[in-house]
Amino acid sequence: MRFTLNNLEDSPYDRPHQPWRCGLSHEGEPCPAGPTDRGACPGASACRPVRDGDRWLCNRSPLRGGPCSEGPGPQGECAIAYRCTPFRSLRSRRGQLVSAAAVASLGTLLILLAADWRREAIAPGPLSVHHAQLLGGARAAERCAACHAAGGGLIVPASAAAGIAGAAAAPTQTALCMACHDKHVAPQHATAAHTLDPVSLPRAADGAPRRDPDEPIACSACHREHQGRDHDLRAIADANCQACHAVRYDSFAGAHPKFADWPHRRRTRIAFDHGSHHAKHYPEQRRQFACAACHQLDSAGGRMTTHGYDAACRECHDAGIATSLAPGIAVFALPTLDVDALADAGHDVGDWPDDAQGDFDGPVSPAAKLLVAADPQGAAGLAVLGPRFDFYDLDPEDDKQLAAAAQVVGAYKRALGQMAAGGTVEPLAPGLAPAAARAWLARLLPDAVTPDSVPAAAIPATAHPAARALGPLGVWEFDDAALVIRYRASGHADAALVAWFEALAAAASDDRAALADPLLRDLVKPTAPGQCGSCHSLERDPAGRLSVQWRADQGQPLGAASLTRFSHAPHMTQPELRDCQACHQLAPGAAPTSYAHDNPTAFTPGFAPLAKSDCAACHRPQAAGSSCTQCHRYHGDESRSR
Repeated sequence: MRFTLNNLEDSPYDRPHQPWRCGLSHEGEPCPAGPTDRGACPGASACRPVRDGDRWLCNRSPLRGGPCSEGPGPQGECAIAYRCTPFRSLRSRRGQLVSAAAVASLGTLLILLAADWRREAIAPGPLSVHHAQLLGGARAAERCAACHAAGGGLIVPASAAAGIAGAAAAPTQTALCMACHDKHVAPQHATAAHTLDPVSLPRAADGAPRRDPDEPIACSACHREHQGRDHDLRAIADANCQACHAVRYDSFAGAHPKFADWPHRRRTRIAFDHGSHHAKHYPEQRRQFACAACHQLDSAGGRMTTHGYDAACRECHDAGIATSLAPGIAVFALPTLDVDALADAGHDVGDWPDDAQGDFDGPVSPAAKLLVAADPQGAAGLAVLGPRFDFYDLDPEDDKQLAAAAQVVGAYKRALGQMAAGGTVEPLAPGLAPAAARAWLARLLPDAVTPDSVPAAAIPATAHPAARALGPLGVWEFDDAALVIRYRASGHADAALVAWFEALAAAASDDRAALADPLLRDLVKPTAPGQCGSCHSLERDPAGRLSVQWRADQGQPLGAASLTRFSHAPHMTQPELRDCQACHQLAPGAAPTSYAHDNPTAFTPGFAPLAKSDCAACHRPQAAGSSCTQCHRYHGDESRSR
């Protein structure tokens, strides 16, 4: 027999999806209306009486017992009303049981997570040895909270925490990392690519950054913890590296870019032409051109260092340096002045030796010009006469030049008086005794030595920065006949020579550059005393500061920090690589590197670029390995990331 669910009287289906059932169901005759959704009985009459003339007749269904004996009331109301107490269906009771069990389980879980040992229960794995101190010692109480923002309390989803009114923003995991690693990584660039200033990031071939510089990279993107005690936190999969780079490659030997100019990204600090020494100078001296004669591994075995002057250069260069220094250096000389021409123009220079009077003649040394420039009137005179002026070139008919000359002479005498007034100009005249200078001046320029002379400390410190002591001092001579205080340098790396270079380089980096820069260029000429400029180059950094390169150590490259690393030691164990020329081959016909300018990145290398194929011969996955981190560091600033 078929039935339909739409006909309640025809269907035995008891609406099991409803949460309540009629209380009369226990008697087998549920009411047709049934309870409400809230479990209330709406009440119902047993029948709906019908009117027959002036009477009401019961029309209760035979299924419910037929017409009742009481019959309808006078107004046609049914005498029998069905009312019951509804009860929950089996489905509803099961739902209540499940809900209660879920609430109980959640409550139990929250209670367990609030316990002190919850961190151990949810820890995904042991820490590496690098972070083991977080489990003991002074920070043991922090444990998970030292690295995870949620470690200090109940674990709440970030979306839920963000919706809590007034809740303070939790620190990011990277910020917690930087609480300990701020000395190794610049905090302001902690989430930037390679933790470098985005402006200095290496660029792709088209000049565009290799990735979006504004997209942060969390520390945990590369450094994965909870992988075991011996896990290397610096181990990064090649896939992680190539996820950011626009140019992706399958292997080092395959599509990896060629080396191009690596490692020749700047010229050497010492102006040394390997090609000319190999082809000319060494054969002339009948010496063997051997790399080991000048270079050796450092103590760590990672870098190749250069021997100092005594070990590598003295044998050939000492004679030339000694010859250039033999006449001595006239540091403080009294030029010949046409005192009458100055007086006729209204300029009284005071005392001046008779032997130094006549036609204008004589230079002023760079050190003396720096002292004169520290005097306002002297600086004004030098601005007119020019940095390279010589009194020989002075036009006695030019009133403007005569006035400037008088200003320079006056400032010169004041500077000499300051030097002899018990003070010193040590940075520009190391070892010069003020008492001896005072006696010399008293004989030649009495009016320059006065009781009220200003000590040399009044000379601005920027006029003569402290010299870098790289060598011994020479001897100062006071020559009354030649009217000069002469310096006889000790030889290579003489402290006074270094002092003059340092002072002029400092002055050439500020508002005195118009005066100091030409003087410094004169000192680096091959014919200058000491021949310093023949080997020691001048370099200007990105900030505009000029410096003299005294040592061969290259250190960090200019511009963006290098992301490439190389250690010589493991390669030198190979017999075929112990000769440096196995990898570093002189470029045939290459023009010598130009040191006429101070930009160290504009140069022509004397060596041919390294070939990638030479490295790939050994660096294969099955041999020496070819992962990215073997040759590249992620953190660009090596000095901070060690």
